[in-house]
Amino acid sequence: MRVRLVVAYDGTNYHGWQIQNNAISVEEVLQEALRELLREPVELIGAIRLPNTAFKQTAGTEVTSDI
Repeated sequence: MRVRLVVAYDGTNYHGWQIQNNAISVEEVLQEALRELLREPVELIGAIRLPNTAFKQTAGTEVTSDI
């Protein structure tokens, strides 16, 4: 099953969306939370759109568990 997540967050304590070796990212924290919730491997695929005044991010993943 494919799941679409629309994510809004305060990015002050993060170093961007994409997982990095030397800093914490939104993708890393969200993936880990989903792994704990679903009790299965999760690999997010992110997409971003930056309109004039809004910030909106979408991510998706494949899951085998019933949500």
